[in-house]
Amino acid sequence: MFSIYREHTMKILITGASGLIGTKVTQKLLNQGHRLVLLGRDPIRLTEKFGPSVTAFAWDATRDPIPNDALSEVEAIIHLVGETIGTLRWSAETKRAILDSRIKSGQAIAQASQSLSPRLKTLISASAVGIYGNRGNDLLTENSEPGSGFLSDVCQKWESAVSAASADRTILLRFGIVLSEKGGALSKMLPPFKLGVGGRLGSGEQWMSWIHVDDLVEMILWALQTSSINGVFNATSPEPVTNQRFTEVLASTLRRPALLPVPAIALKLALGEMAEETLLVSQRAVPERAQTQGFTFQYPSLVGALENLLS
Repeated sequence: MFSIYREHTMKILITGASGLIGTKVTQKLLNQGHRLVLLGRDPIRLTEKFGPSVTAFAWDATRDPIPNDALSEVEAIIHLVGETIGTLRWSAETKRAILDSRIKSGQAIAQASQSLSPRLKTLISASAVGIYGNRGNDLLTENSEPGSGFLSDVCQKWESAVSAASADRTILLRFGIVLSEKGGALSKMLPPFKLGVGGRLGSGEQWMSWIHVDDLVEMILWALQTSSINGVFNATSPEPVTNQRFTEVLASTLRRPALLPVPAIALKLALGEMAEETLLVSQRAVPERAQTQGFTFQYPSLVGALENLLS
């Protein structure tokens, strides 16, 4: 996979470096010898976390332009900022925070890129398969039309903001459910499943587009360093599964029963719109463009991914 990577080091600006994915991406790039500029609300914490070789600047993604000093000689930007979708009922304030963290930060990235000289070589931005909305059994590739709903609207505006950037290449990675034992959806599922009280959500027939965190990190690095690729990519495993199948594999991996399904009506009553758009939504997305253009998954199957994460 790495034979097509550029050999020279780059100066790279990263947002969201302290998050689950950003931490791994940042550490990998440091290990490869790249010069990194990190933006975040607490630059001292970023320097303490990654060491003195990084340069960190204070930045509020929803309010501030990117500092001019952070942009000097930057060749690439990796943009991973976004308010967590969370596990609680969405209030109007929560929805505004989810939207603003993506739109306003994307606008700041685009505006900053337009002032760079020489021109920015590569911009990589997170997006999400939420752009497709609730699509039942439809097989979703990068050519599929956007859907409807709050998260679809957020993703469309997010991608539009970033796409206004001035760069030789702008790559939008539509993340699926990122599997990691250290955070995200899987870490929230583990406690009940370890106790043997996990179960499918609703009918269990809804499709889940997922990706092992290590595959996602490698896809980001591949996108950064493969100069021939551009545009939108589904950052998902090539083997999406139904929620019922996910439940069975997770329970089997943990050697626990999965006896307590959660009715859809209970989820809707407890969590409202958030449940409908995240837990019960059906998105069967596949990484057609990444596979066609040479990316190889280390964990294409759910069985292998969960065994790796939970062994």
